[in-house]
Amino acid sequence: MKRSRRTQDRLESLYTLDSYMDKAATNAENIKRMKRLLKVAMQFSLTDRQREVVRLHYLEDKKVVEVAEELGISRQAVYKLLRISRKKLQKLKNIF
Repeated sequence: MKRSRRTQDRLESLYTLDSYMDKAATNAENIKRMKRLLKVAMQFSLTDRQREVVRLHYLEDKKVVEVAEELGISRQAVYKLLRISRKKLQKLKNIF
């Protein structure tokens, strides 16, 4: 059976959407997994202040300005704490 071009385009769109949804579900699962791993890694390798900044910025999706205001520190201090935390977590990642 020959399909019209319009029907063919619709079917391709549905296949693309289905594939996208599968990838989105997988990505959502990966994001949840990574957040759980981050929480565990933070407990063992970061100071309390670093842990708080990472939690607010990455896990609660707050902007640097919001983190700075909430903790009563400068934006530069937040950036520095995030940089140091990323370095520590990167080293930990390389071990595993």
